[in-house]
Amino acid sequence: MNPADITLNADGTVNKIATGSNNGYTSKISTNFNTETYKAPGMFEANHWIAGSMQNWRFPVATKNKLAAGTTITVDLPDDMTNTSFIGKIETRAGLNAFMQSWGPREAEYTWNDGDFTATKTDDAKNIWTITLNKGLDANTGTVFQFTGTFPEGAESSTASANLVGAQYPADGQVCGDLPTPATPELTKCQVTTVDRTVWSPYSRDINERSKYSGSWGSEEPKWGEANADGWIVAKGSDPKVGDSRTLRLYGATHKDITNATLTIKAVQGLKFDASTINTISNPGAGALKGNGFTNTVEGLGEIKVSEDGKTITVTIEHMPANSAFSFNINGTLTGETLEGFPDPGPDRPAQLADRHGQRVHGSHGGADHAGTVGFPDPRADDPCSYPVRDPERQPCSHGR
Repeated sequence: MNPADITLNADGTVNKIATGSNNGYTSKISTNFNTETYKAPGMFEANHWIAGSMQNWRFPVATKNKLAAGTTITVDLPDDMTNTSFIGKIETRAGLNAFMQSWGPREAEYTWNDGDFTATKTDDAKNIWTITLNKGLDANTGTVFQFTGTFPEGAESSTASANLVGAQYPADGQVCGDLPTPATPELTKCQVTTVDRTVWSPYSRDINERSKYSGSWGSEEPKWGEANADGWIVAKGSDPKVGDSRTLRLYGATHKDITNATLTIKAVQGLKFDASTINTISNPGAGALKGNGFTNTVEGLGEIKVSEDGKTITVTIEHMPANSAFSFNINGTLTGETLEGFPDPGPDRPAQLADRHGQRVHGSHGGADHAGTVGFPDPRADDPCSYPVRDPERQPCSHGR
């Protein structure tokens, strides 16, 4: 900088606002301040400089994970900044991508593109604007927009702030936030249960996670049975919306012999079941179940009942011999449910649920969350119950659910 262009304050210090340097801020937050325990999921800055009587505010924004269309940025510019204009296309000699990547290694991590913006002045007196990213931002990309306006005569400082709010698409295979675990149902004498959970983010192509949480066959390891879900791969690059459909195969399986079993499946968050789409009831179960040793058929498979609200499926089974399984297919409709305290995204917005939690299906063999089964051990098998057998015709030791 030419020393002749430097403006001094009354105390002799450099007035960096009037001088126009893109530094000297009274405070700033930056992804340069990453720590060992926190890594920013992108970058978002406010750059400022003066050109004659004009002040400029430039806002680079980039993301590691995809941001949904409709993401908004609220920009609060100085109240005394007059003749404010929005610039959505930054003209540079080398092109925006080369210009931004030349800033340093952090900026070079992203591909920079001209944005598709809608800029609306929402508060004229306070010079507040809302910028909408009409197409969102793809993962590992960035964009830039800018404001110019008249710098008030005699002003010694200038302050602006910006806040971005939008749905972040987790990387495939990841789910944002903490997921509640399904509860273990209360059991009576001689009842057993396995409680499992399936997580499928609407932003992922396939199931993200299948977990087991409880088993009660004399062991904490729930290896005797399983109640979970498979999913059909979603087209790559699809943008999920409320009302979209996902195909699930739900199943119950056991390596132990149980009677009077109940499979209860709950869509705890993010979707509801469409009873009209039940199809491909397989006995023994389809998919990888046979290859995993579940080769026998179940006896007395009852009606697959879907609750009126579409959130719960219940199936009763008279007898599940050892190494038996069954499965059926059903469609789930994305509902856009979010965590408590987050707004409903509405019918035309992304299924934000998944952005925060993922759609969850809980089951229990025999009456729990997700796809699980609760039932009674066969009295003629390795029954952990010490009660006497009431009836040789596979009657349970206690009347159950």
